[in-house]
Amino acid sequence: MSKCVSENNICIIGYPWDWNTAGDPGARYAPSILRKYLYEYNIISLDKNINICDLGDVKIAPGDPFISERRFEEALDITQNICKRFIVLGGDHSLTKIVVKNILKKHDEIDLLIFDAHLDMRKLSEGKSSGTYLREVIEEFERRVNPIVIGYREHSNPMYMIDYAKERGVKLIDIDHVKKTFHEIHNEIMRYLKSNNIYISIDADVLDPSQCPGVNSISPDGLFLRELREMLRNIISIQGVRILGADIVEIVPKKDLGDLCIRNMALITLDLIKYFITSG
Repeated sequence: MSKCVSENNICIIGYPWDWNTAGDPGARYAPSILRKYLYEYNIISLDKNINICDLGDVKIAPGDPFISERRFEEALDITQNICKRFIVLGGDHSLTKIVVKNILKKHDEIDLLIFDAHLDMRKLSEGKSSGTYLREVIEEFERRVNPIVIGYREHSNPMYMIDYAKERGVKLIDIDHVKKTFHEIHNEIMRYLKSNNIYISIDADVLDPSQCPGVNSISPDGLFLRELREMLRNIISIQGVRILGADIVEIVPKKDLGDLCIRNMALITLDLIKYFITSG
């Protein structure tokens, strides 16, 4: 794609890391395949004043989280300096904590909107993994981050995680509530916001398995693609907030059927680019 020469860069960066995964590995292969399908879609119609800048993948050190995270943090420093907004292609969900930490260098507080079937609040005694990242975010950054988890499934989360989330003030919107109040759900989310800065994290398993079979941990009864697209469009169009960026995580290509999941998430990536452009 284009070189990063404009102050209006919408940037893409890959972080092919999945050694922290709590489930099936393989998400490290998703960034390159996501790009393949993203660039097959029609992006010619995008605003010519906006520069789509693909920074490539972070060079990870396989199995070494310390070196890999340091390289990712360095890449994010560059990204925040040259990009109006950015999208990270993962990789497992542990990357979201690294992004949040980096964003908080520039912002006092953020709202963290998470689309996910799971709460990812495993006890740290169970071992550090992609399933612990949100607990780590809450415990390390406390009041500076306001997490809102959208589309989680009660049947796929242990009760201790749900109780812990409520104790720590995490806003939980389960899939049943989303479905029942779908056309007004963005208004509810707006009431939960505490800052003017939003970061969006999308775990592919928030989609129904019929829409996205190639994920780390399948959970029945999720969002359909059109529902997720509409929710994102409504949220990003909320007046008075600034979308800082987003990530797409936990796609496992080897488990996908006909690349259905990765094609759908590539379309979500394209949507994010378009919404980022039109939201000013």
